[in-house]
Amino acid sequence: MPKTRLSLFLLVLLAGCSANRNPFSQNRYLDYRFPQPGPPMELQYWAISTDSVAIRLRFLNADLGLMPDADNLEPKRRLLIRASFYPEFKRRKPIVSQPLVLESGLSDTAIFTGAELHLPMLTGTDGLLELDIRDLQKNRSRFKYVNLSRLKEGNALDFQVFEKGNPSIHTWVRIGNPCNIRYVDKLEQRFIVEHYVAEFPLPAPPFAVSSELKPFPDAFLKESISRDELLDFRFEKQEFLRISSGNSPTSGLGLLVVGSNFPGLSNDSERFRCMVYLMQKEEIKQFSGVSDFHLWKFLKLDKAHSEAVEKMWLDRIRHANLLFTSFVPGWRTDRGMIYTIFGPPSSVYNNGRAEVWNYNPKSGSTPLSFRFERISQAYYQDEYRLERKATYANVWYKAVESWRNGNAFSYE
Repeated sequence: MPKTRLSLFLLVLLAGCSANRNPFSQNRYLDYRFPQPGPPMELQYWAISTDSVAIRLRFLNADLGLMPDADNLEPKRRLLIRASFYPEFKRRKPIVSQPLVLESGLSDTAIFTGAELHLPMLTGTDGLLELDIRDLQKNRSRFKYVNLSRLKEGNALDFQVFEKGNPSIHTWVRIGNPCNIRYVDKLEQRFIVEHYVAEFPLPAPPFAVSSELKPFPDAFLKESISRDELLDFRFEKQEFLRISSGNSPTSGLGLLVVGSNFPGLSNDSERFRCMVYLMQKEEIKQFSGVSDFHLWKFLKLDKAHSEAVEKMWLDRIRHANLLFTSFVPGWRTDRGMIYTIFGPPSSVYNNGRAEVWNYNPKSGSTPLSFRFERISQAYYQDEYRLERKATYANVWYKAVESWRNGNAFSYE
């Protein structure tokens, strides 16, 4: 893969088009839409020292535009990338990269084009990363926003995960795949691995105002391991793990081991569990453990209609898994629950402390909003808890009933 490395300690002031942008007032709803606009990309970020982080981007060449070059008849791909970092989530002059242009030609047989940028970020800080990515040949662009946290030494950003030898862009690895983990402090030799059962309770519905944040359960296995350079694993069962350095036992990396088809579902049991949001208590008891489980077994719809609705439901499950997976699959998180039932929001705003989703109907219905508070987890960059309200009950039951009647619910 051709890769351009930009290792400036990037203190150049952002000029031109981004100077007047307020990144905290930007609508991020496109991040939750499929297919996503602009050039599709893979994004990974990790600490490379106590005072800097690396940002790696990778693009599939087949997705990029090809245009004839003025000085060369061979068509070229061209991407322009700018990175800006706002420490402490405050709007002020950001730490930024000089514009980086990635270029490749038609004769280039590589599958991917990629780049790695280095930004200063001290341990004990957090902030917002803004990426401005432009496909100069297709004349399309996108902004990507990422909350980065190094508030604690040895937190998730201090680890880099590799799956099957390739840098992972996810907070999960598939069962049976070789997994390697690199820690920022190469002198650290001792690590603690805590194993947790994969099954956590489903989130309470949005109107359950008495719902409390349950304490994280105790690990069923805790072990101490040592390493030379990489931690090597091959996980044989689905579980959640927290990996921490011996010097920072209260911090660490969270890693979810998922099924081989993830972000899709692997078996009937997973299909049943992800449909519980739509089921009544007696239906859950009746169909628990049933083989070859599908929606048509409990909905009063013909099989063909039910299968079409099930496909739409499973698409939302898959998208929620891609977007929100943490110590549980994405559909089991608060944001994943709302996304699956109500669909992608009309607008999304995030100030580093909370994320607000707005659903703005085209008809005369009342706009709907959900607020998710960012919670401090030592092993995840972004974990959010829904601010529940009793007033959500009516719209929740309306949405569930719509699904049960064979219509994918959309608050428009």
